[in-house]
Amino acid sequence: MPETDIWGWLGFDKVAHLFVFAVLVLLMMVGFSKQYKYLYIRFNAVWLSLAICLAYGLLIEGLQALIPDRTLEYGDIVADSLGCGIGYAIFYGIYKS
Repeated sequence: MPETDIWGWLGFDKVAHLFVFAVLVLLMMVGFSKQYKYLYIRFNAVWLSLAICLAYGLLIEGLQALIPDRTLEYGDIVADSLGCGIGYAIFYGIYKS
């Protein structure tokens, strides 16, 4: 069994991705749910925010693969997705309680 270093995978980069996407989802959900011009966006704020942020995370990772000396990192995609989930959990804890 090869030795794996959890801190090599769970570095500052992954924590930064997680934090940024948690804040992005939280702020997007709050903004969408507090606007009154577009009722569809207001009443579907959670799902639209999650879909937009997950698509954005996949897009930036996919575009990274096109740049020389950069690669697509699945760990970043996982960190982005977990950040979206944490942002949703914070939103739910604040506004649905």
